[in-house]
Amino acid sequence: MAASKQQKCALAFAAVCCMLFGGAIITCGFLFQFLDVYDDGAVNGMTAYEYYYTQYWLGIPLVVLGLLILVSLCCKARALLCLCIFLAALTLTLAITAVVLEGPKWRTWLKLQQSIDDNDRDDVNGICFHCNNTTCLSNMFKSLNLQDIPPALTLSCKEILYATVMQSIILGCSILAIVICQFVAFISIRSLGWMTQVINM
Repeated sequence: MAASKQQKCALAFAAVCCMLFGGAIITCGFLFQFLDVYDDGAVNGMTAYEYYYTQYWLGIPLVVLGLLILVSLCCKARALLCLCIFLAALTLTLAITAVVLEGPKWRTWLKLQQSIDDNDRDDVNGICFHCNNTTCLSNMFKSLNLQDIPPALTLSCKEILYATVMQSIILGCSILAIVICQFVAFISIRSLGWMTQVINM
């Protein structure tokens, strides 16, 4: 790909960022979604599986985009540059979708973690909250705006913290992916214009 030195450096930086963000999303998504402790359908009042489904799939196009950028930097092919622009636009759309899907779940886990921090809760027999009856649980989950009331809680405070951190990393990397995809598309379009200008000279 014929491009200025600055454009090549910018695209190389973007490629590394894409692979880092993609790797983080895939790793955290799989660690959270497929960890046995979160398999119970009645954990923390979130009976819908959607609360335990992460947008790990976003990491795949991000990694592919990063690799494609690196290949396009090595091979001076205009078609690869056009493919980078297309894949950046596609990944941008997917990243926005992931943020929309992940945001509400992240807020739910964050509310649980904030409840632990605000009330200085600790583990009792491996369970985070001190509630032992349905009424206590019902009041707690109503205060968190969660509809489903579980018969018992099965997560420790550390496990809730772990889930909150994983969701935060996934959401944060998804937001950063939106920025980096826009950056890749912008630099790629400029490089394509620079290439066309050189050819016409």
